[in-house]
Amino acid sequence: MAIDDQDLMTSLNKYVEAIINETAIPGELDHKLHKYFSRTDVGPGEHGEVFNVLAAAWCHHFELMRMQMTNAESIWEDICERIWEWENNNPDRKIHKGTVYYFWGLTAIERGDLDRGFMLMHKALDEDRRESKDSFPQQPALKFVTLDSENNKQFAYTWVQKIAKTVKKYLEFYQHTGRRLDFTQFTARFLKKQEIVEGVFVFTHAVARLTALSEVEWLTDTDFARQLMTEVMFRILQGIESTIKLQNPDKKGTLHSQLVYLVKMVNQKSNRAGKKPDLKIEKEDLFCLNRCCFRRAISGLLRDTFFSPEKNFGLLDRDICISYICRNQSAHQIGPLVGEIGEPVTLLSAVFNTLFLTIETLY
Repeated sequence: MAIDDQDLMTSLNKYVEAIINETAIPGELDHKLHKYFSRTDVGPGEHGEVFNVLAAAWCHHFELMRMQMTNAESIWEDICERIWEWENNNPDRKIHKGTVYYFWGLTAIERGDLDRGFMLMHKALDEDRRESKDSFPQQPALKFVTLDSENNKQFAYTWVQKIAKTVKKYLEFYQHTGRRLDFTQFTARFLKKQEIVEGVFVFTHAVARLTALSEVEWLTDTDFARQLMTEVMFRILQGIESTIKLQNPDKKGTLHSQLVYLVKMVNQKSNRAGKKPDLKIEKEDLFCLNRCCFRRAISGLLRDTFFSPEKNFGLLDRDICISYICRNQSAHQIGPLVGEIGEPVTLLSAVFNTLFLTIETLY
């Protein structure tokens, strides 16, 4: 559907140009917006078309605005203030602001403010949910926060691809352990699962932060950078724990009991396939790690010297152990774990492997 108010469309285009060129904003815009929103024949669909016109003008100037991101973001903030004013004066009516929050969020991300950008993307998702009465509306905001890299019909697709590339890199490490989970399966079993959507949201934001932190490699060799990566790793570990709990009858168990349950289910799956158990780790092994100095435990695990050779632990046994002690250490101590012993990718790979194993086994 198209806007039938050509004067409003002209004013919206002049409005964008005025902000870009830092000239006076057309004074008639408020009047024309309020008049349009107040029409009885105008509903949420027509509201969206207004913001699509604004988005088209914004996109036209996008490359220029990359150099002027403050101005680019101020467009959406300013238009929101106008919308909020109208809504305050019309408390019984709501404007659908999904498009506004989506483009505002993308602009914040382009400017380097991931947290603000993701919060705005989730505001856009909430708007889409309210309007569609669907908890999982197939709109650009949902595609962004669930890393839907298969669908390129979204303006933020470049960022979705960039974040998904990080996940795919760690999936390749996981596949080197002999497992077969690929990104398409991971998307279907995890990223698109409505029942675990809160865990998905935490995961995608954490991976976005990891992607941004890793972009400038020479900046990642300080203790502070490693601390930031440790925080990312901790968030993913929290997601692993909650994701296992959803499938484990013992909902109140600690991470220890959740990982023991995961090992049990992995080996049950192997037994049903007529194979030997994939994992050899036992709950006493995790207790043993918990009683040991963190540095000694991590160093021993990475060098395959912590447990006796008779245990014959595989890579995934080791990764579960690393995930367990990193979760406990990062929860109770401020300081960098990632990169403290070995390269950051080593510990992060162990954590990602534990997540992938969880999804492949339980979902």
